[in-house]
Amino acid sequence: MKYLISLKSELRKLRRSNVFWFCCIAGLFVPVIRLIAGLVTGHHINEEGEPGWLVTVSSTFKNMGNFLLPMIVVLAASMITHLEEKNNSWKQLHASPQSYGVIFASKVTMVLLVVLTFLLFFTLCLCLAVTTTCLFLDGQLPNESLPLMSILDLVVDYFWVTLPIVFFQFALSIFFKNFLASVGIGLLGLIGSLLALAWSYKWLLPFSYTINLSLGLPKPDEFHLYLSAHILLLGVGGFLIYRLKKDKG
Repeated sequence: MKYLISLKSELRKLRRSNVFWFCCIAGLFVPVIRLIAGLVTGHHINEEGEPGWLVTVSSTFKNMGNFLLPMIVVLAASMITHLEEKNNSWKQLHASPQSYGVIFASKVTMVLLVVLTFLLFFTLCLCLAVTTTCLFLDGQLPNESLPLMSILDLVVDYFWVTLPIVFFQFALSIFFKNFLASVGIGLLGLIGSLLALAWSYKWLLPFSYTINLSLGLPKPDEFHLYLSAHILLLGVGGFLIYRLKKDKG
């Protein structure tokens, strides 16, 4: 019950912030580019030889997933954590009848909700962009029916591999009071992961999973084990940083 009350409070804070607007604008970016490119080149999904829905959506997700998606996660986690710093309300939050576990869980849930919202909004805008291109260039809707479940499976796959980044960036944002410091370290981690693609120990880096999925690189048999271990260790580590840090604001 306390978790639900805390979650409701965090949702109110989120509505008053610019985080959701930021994610919506970011979700429009790639679909709008695809819409403009389709209208300029004259290519649409109904053309003979053009890829179908699933290939189109999957390829666009790959273009988005190797840099834009990790950066959205980095910024969203940092922005949500630093809402308390911005409003100087950490002490007020800790004076409320909520445990550290409830506060931590509710804030992580908000980050996950924002990431999921971004992925779903991105998918919706992309489908609308593909459909609009067909309507303008071919005068009709796409001939192929939308493979909704396959597309939702793709969304789940990308959401799953962002979890290590969520917990890593959340821990950074708790540790550093400075917003730019946590975002800067997250950006360096992303760039470092892109440079370390050939490294045999790249799975130690939380950004590697999203990049690996978006680039379609081979995965080791232990891929899901590594991913689950990262989520568990970074989640526990983030909570310990939050719980044991003396100066919480």
